[in-house]
Amino acid sequence: MKTWLAGSLLVCGLAVATPPPASAATVEVIGGTTSVALDTDALALAGLEIAGVTPAVGSGPDGVVFGVNGPDAPFPQRQSTLSFDPTDLTTLSGTIEHTGSVLFNGEGIVTGNFTIAPGGPAGFTVTDNVSLAGLVLFDAAPTNVVVEPGRLLVEGTLAVSQAFADALVTGGFTQLDLGGAPIGTFVTDTVVTPLPGAVVLAGTALAGLGLLRRGQLRRKAAAAA
Repeated sequence: MKTWLAGSLLVCGLAVATPPPASAATVEVIGGTTSVALDTDALALAGLEIAGVTPAVGSGPDGVVFGVNGPDAPFPQRQSTLSFDPTDLTTLSGTIEHTGSVLFNGEGIVTGNFTIAPGGPAGFTVTDNVSLAGLVLFDAAPTNVVVEPGRLLVEGTLAVSQAFADALVTGGFTQLDLGGAPIGTFVTDTVVTPLPGAVVLAGTALAGLGLLRRGQLRRKAAAAA
């Protein structure tokens, strides 16, 4: 988009002292899916065994699949707020919210309605919003990121967070400190909004100014001749 805008400015023959604000190129997550595959052997070390999932959770080749809530998801669903400049992923802010839970140990532990957010030692965190409400379960480390028009895909590895490792020991599930232990993989494939219409309109207006200016110059040249 920045290249397109730059081209418009060149057509106009205008000198611009300041670039457009970063917010002009901001897009936001409006839907998608997150697939999670957990290592059963690693879960066993943590004293956990998957007992099932809630109806909102699907299945796929990479494990369980959660739908990504949009920014207008109805209550009591949590609304996604993740936004970013597609040309600069350091601008990622907000959260990706999900609906659905995973049941462990005969349904004695329920985790779900997960929040994925930038942060933590690995780049992203996965937080539970059910029985362990507010506890970071996993540190998510991206191994591949794809940014395309209308799409943000992030895939990577999951490791047990230190907070979750401590809770497992305190709860008597394991005597091992599993902080940082690999426990699975994830793929978050989200739908994002196109660049705001105002940006496109601004570029169109600049191009129009360029055409108008060239027409005025041609008329002045014809009059002088």
